[in-house]
Amino acid sequence: MRRAWVVALVACGIAGTMLSGCGSDEPTAQEIAPEESPAAALDTDIEEAVEVIEACARYFEFDLKLSEVKASGDAKKKVKKELLVELKGLADEMASAAEEAYISGALPEKALQNANRITRNLARVKPKQGISGIKKKQMKRIEKSASRIERSCEASGDTLPQENLDARGGA
Repeated sequence: MRRAWVVALVACGIAGTMLSGCGSDEPTAQEIAPEESPAAALDTDIEEAVEVIEACARYFEFDLKLSEVKASGDAKKKVKKELLVELKGLADEMASAAEEAYISGALPEKALQNANRITRNLARVKPKQGISGIKKKQMKRIEKSASRIERSCEASGDTLPQENLDARGGA
């Protein structure tokens, strides 16, 4: 019996609150102008976050392909050539996205410098040689620059996907 009273009182309280809001002078959700909405104040931050996510997403794709390159030691010459073409393409996309993110102030200049360093190192590799043409010293530089970009992405809140971690474990 007592429980029924508590339920009835709560229901009346909710109904009363809803009805009292009907005659109120406060604006409803439909009357709030877009400039007054909380999301309007965050628009620039959201745009910057999207660019960081784009730049980091390009890095994650590059990182995944780099893991594939490391795991393809005994691949055929044609496959090695194709992997180099893909790696160079992803590096170029990553550098472009990093430049956009740097221009907007979303990523530090170091991330852009490292992305450009990767593209320069890959540009030195002759297409005819494929990934076999990447010297150990170049690969170390590429890996070092890649880890710096990864740290920039982590600092911006974008962590390496599990898929990349799994691919690294297999390499």
